[in-house]
Amino acid sequence: MEHSLLVWLLPTLALVVGVAIGFLIARLAPNAAPNRTQRQLDDIQERFDSYQNEVVTHFNTTATLVKKMTASYQEVQEHLADGANRLALD
Repeated sequence: MEHSLLVWLLPTLALVVGVAIGFLIARLAPNAAPNRTQRQLDDIQERFDSYQNEVVTHFNTTATLVKKMTASYQEVQEHLADGANRLALD
């Protein structure tokens, strides 16, 4: 009975000690993982902000071009109407 208890107790104890040591090393290490994660997060945020600015610029340019196109279309319509009034026979 003592032998089977020892067979299970030692590996379990070793596992608990290993997890504790790993946790302490991860906590006391020079914060490599959190800094790397923060850098990745900052990089992603910067790329997202850049993408957002590109999208806003794209749609602003599109709106300006559509406004110009509408004005040009109106000018063509007016030109055609004037020409039809002047040149068409009654």
